[in-house]
Amino acid sequence: MNEPKDQPLADNSFSTFMFGLTIGIVGTILLGTEEGRKVSQKLLKSAGETLEKNEDLFQEAKNVASQAVHEIENQFTGETPPPPAPFTNRPRPKTNYFESHGTPLDP
Repeated sequence: MNEPKDQPLADNSFSTFMFGLTIGIVGTILLGTEEGRKVSQKLLKSAGETLEKNEDLFQEAKNVASQAVHEIENQFTGETPPPPAPFTNRPRPKTNYFESHGTPLDP
């Protein structure tokens, strides 16, 4: 909890590299071997069955989200946006950034 402020933060690039390498190896094994393809198919099938079991939950979440969107839309439909700012074509003041002893220098 009490970390000295003089210590530099740890470099996590090696652990990030190892995580990516591990994911790559697992992906290669799952997609590159026959056993891996079978396991992948089983995982996808079980995920699909889980989604089918929870279809009512997903439908309810969809209904709640669409109702929230409609309520937000109804709040803003009665209000008209403010008009845009008027366009004025005013010349910019000439600025002088360089001076020598209080006298502006000409470009």
